[in-house]
Amino acid sequence: MEDSKLSIRSILITILALFIWPYDVFAQCPSDCTGDNTFFGNDAGASDSTGFGNSFFGLSAGENNTTGFDNSFFGLYSGLENTGGEGNSFYGAFSGFMNLTGSNNSFYGFESGVENTTGFSNSFFGSFSGDFNTTGNSNSFFGVDSGLFNTTGNNNSFFGVDSGFDNDNGSDNSFFGAASGFSNTTGSRNVYIGSDSGKDINGDRNMFIGAFAGSNLNSGSNNVIIGHGAGPTNANGTLSNRLYIDYNFTGLGNDDPLIYGEFDNDLVRINGDLEVTGFLQIDNINFDGNNTFIGNLSGTNNTTGTENTFVGFLAGLSNTTGSDNSFYGIEAGRFNTTGNNNSFYGRTAGSDNTTGNNNSFFGFQAGRNNTTGSSNSFFGLSAGGDNSTGGNNSFYGFNAGRVNTTGQLNSFYGSSAGMSNTIGELNSFFGFQAGRSNTTGSSNSFFGRDSGSNLTTGSNNIVIGRGAGPTTANNSISNRLYIDVISANSSGNDNPLIYGEFDNDFVRINGTFEVTAGLTNPSSIKLKDGFSAVSSSLILDKINELDIAEWSYKHD
Repeated sequence: MEDSKLSIRSILITILALFIWPYDVFAQCPSDCTGDNTFFGNDAGASDSTGFGNSFFGLSAGENNTTGFDNSFFGLYSGLENTGGEGNSFYGAFSGFMNLTGSNNSFYGFESGVENTTGFSNSFFGSFSGDFNTTGNSNSFFGVDSGLFNTTGNNNSFFGVDSGFDNDNGSDNSFFGAASGFSNTTGSRNVYIGSDSGKDINGDRNMFIGAFAGSNLNSGSNNVIIGHGAGPTNANGTLSNRLYIDYNFTGLGNDDPLIYGEFDNDLVRINGDLEVTGFLQIDNINFDGNNTFIGNLSGTNNTTGTENTFVGFLAGLSNTTGSDNSFYGIEAGRFNTTGNNNSFYGRTAGSDNTTGNNNSFFGFQAGRNNTTGSSNSFFGLSAGGDNSTGGNNSFYGFNAGRVNTTGQLNSFYGSSAGMSNTIGELNSFFGFQAGRSNTTGSSNSFFGRDSGSNLTTGSNNIVIGRGAGPTTANNSISNRLYIDVISANSSGNDNPLIYGEFDNDFVRINGTFEVTAGLTNPSSIKLKDGFSAVSSSLILDKINELDIAEWSYKHD
């Protein structure tokens, strides 16, 4: 429609020129040359009354000017309709043809600013530049057909052939490059730099830099696209709030650019390798000295510590010189200062550790109160939660070794295993709630669910089997062996299937004892007492009473 409008109007102007051009083209001052005016050409300045300081050159140039002053019109019908416009400079046939009261305009080129009426402070340079501008103000169009269809848009800067070609009322745009912003009609506050950049889009607040940058977008706002041919493909031609930094030789776009971002989601993606050789801080992400700190205030006080990885709010907050630590979770390793080679995973895991080394805590509050204890491995919620200085402990399971404080060299495996141990050492508890009541006992070995669960302070005990061990009446016993299986709803039996006393070299079988092969019964004076002499004649008499015969084993 706009193209047909342009063609019809051009034809009419051309016909008009053919009929009028032959007559008195070089007549000078048809009216007068007073008021510091200079008119050259038939009907140039013909209607001037009080205007002054005008220079009109060309057939009918400034013909209808009455009060306008300080205007310079050069070319056939340039400024023809100007009446009171001031400070205008029109150069080229039909330039500023319909200007009425618009002022401080500069139109240079055939039919440049031809329909401008009241628009002011415009600069159009190039044939047909700003051709349809009517009331738009403070525009700068440079290049053939630049800003051709702009009518009311303001504060636009278009540089290049066909730049801002279809702009109608869009304002505050800057297009630099041939056909840049070609299809923009109402979009405002855009910056397009590069040939064909933003060629087909109509949107707001976009910035495209590079030839063909954003050329596949047809709508969308708040985009930043940098690089030759960068931007999405046609399949994503309506995106907004996106960042594309890339190079695409074909100009067809790339949905996986080298650098991609989403402003509305605070997201940046690097589709390739990222190398950092110095300090880099992005909001709450820090990479420095081979350290990686992610999270608000994580690793804030680090000074010389290296090769640390802290992820989470306040994670590794107090670390200064500690190195080779990995803290993941809110407040994980929060108070660690110089401790090295620690791995804490979970909220507040190892949060109180200060100088402890070589610890591995995994789980919410795991090893939370550990301060100087070293070489501990705690896995599970609250596992080793109260351990402070104890070292070389291995606790695996929910609440395993939870209240251990200074006990060392303990191995607790199972939910709540050794959960009450405080200072006991060299204990091995395996199974759900195994050794759960032990507090200060040491060198105990309990295997099985609830095994040794009634023992509190005894040491050097071995308990094997579900619920095996003494009853609460013997909860402080030491140097004992219990092998048994107790029903699911109870624990403890003072007469287990196998009972032993290590301090007395004693074993009792509370049940039938069957031997299918040889049995050796060692004789030791240490196991006997009450010795007395035996009569030899009496022994011989008993032997003579025996039925003695030879025999052999049967063979299959």
